[in-house]
Amino acid sequence: MTALFDKIMSIRLPKEFKMLTLEYYNGTTNPVQHLEGFNSLMAFCGALGPIMCRAFPTFLWKAARTWFNRLEPKSIKAFRKLSSTFLTAFASSWSFKKTPVSMTTVKQRTDESLRSYLTMFNQVKLEVEDLDPAVEFTALLSGINDKDLNWELYKKQLDNLTELRACLEEYMNTLETLDAKFKT
Repeated sequence: MTALFDKIMSIRLPKEFKMLTLEYYNGTTNPVQHLEGFNSLMAFCGALGPIMCRAFPTFLWKAARTWFNRLEPKSIKAFRKLSSTFLTAFASSWSFKKTPVSMTTVKQRTDESLRSYLTMFNQVKLEVEDLDPAVEFTALLSGINDKDLNWELYKKQLDNLTELRACLEEYMNTLETLDAKFKT
C-alpha cells in the first residue's frame, strides 16, 4: 500500500516521458537541495504534480525510502503535501546558509599555505548569498596570518578585491617558484 492517493496512482505516464537521473536522497544531506534538484529535473521533463508524486519516491534510498514507505496509506494527494512532509521529516539534515559574518571566521592557520587558505575561503564564500565585495575584501584580508604578506599588502594600500586577489596570486606564484628553485 502506498502513501499516494489513488487518483495519483491512476494517472498514466505520457509515452514520451523519459525519467532522467538524480542522486538518491538517503536522509543525511540537505533535503532542500534534493527537492530543488528534483523540481528542476521534473520541470525539464515537463512533469506535473501527479507525475512528480509518482517519481519522487524513486529517488529515495535507505532511511528516506523507509520514511516514505511508512507514511499513512493514501495520505498524499498533491506534490505540495509530499514535499512539505518530506522537508519536515528531514529538517534535522538541513544545512543552513552561511551569512557574510561567516566569512570573518575563516582564518589562515599557522601551518597552512596561502593557497590552501584561499581554497577554504572560496569554499565558504560559495555558501554565502549576495556577498558584498567590500565584506569579502575585508574578511579575506583579515584572515591572512602571514606577517610578511600582511606588511606587503599594507604597503600597497589596496582598494578592492580584484587588486587583492592579483597580489595574492603573484605572492603565491613567487613563493612556489622560490620553493622549487631552492628544493633542487
